[in-house]
Amino acid sequence: MLERLSELRKPFELLRRNEPAMAKFSVSDAEWEFIDEMIKFLKPFEHVTLLLSKSTGPTMSLSAAVYIELFNHLESFTPQKHCSGIVKAATSACSKLNKYYPQTDSPVYVIGLVLDRRCKFYWYRTVGISEDIVKANKKEVISNWKTFYKVAANPNAKVKCGQV
Repeated sequence: MLERLSELRKPFELLRRNEPAMAKFSVSDAEWEFIDEMIKFLKPFEHVTLLLSKSTGPTMSLSAAVYIELFNHLESFTPQKHCSGIVKAATSACSKLNKYYPQTDSPVYVIGLVLDRRCKFYWYRTVGISEDIVKANKKEVISNWKTFYKVAANPNAKVKCGQV
């Protein structure tokens, strides 16, 4: 909606000037700048929402990557470069992400990340997660696999449907 408003700024201003009933809908230069900043602020949220909602494959493994992308974006909004309203929104959004981000270390996310052919352990290394954490997560995945999923050692053993 804001992008469309920005695209139609000149026709909007022309209509506002030529129609007396529209005079009350004046938008200052500062408000237009704020609209442009809001568009830049919200764009990555639109991007990740579309990425995840249009995906035909599993997306749980991408959650940590999404958080990091959004954190990097939000942290770029500083008082030196942006208006206080946008900085406040970025700070609030970071606080909300900080509330949920730690949950991406749970075993279900770790296993999902490692099992996703797009990610494996490569993702950990590319975002700078320490080798110790990579090794610990790899150990956890292997342990879970051995505990819950590994088929019996006897290759001739018959497994009934519904049994492991």
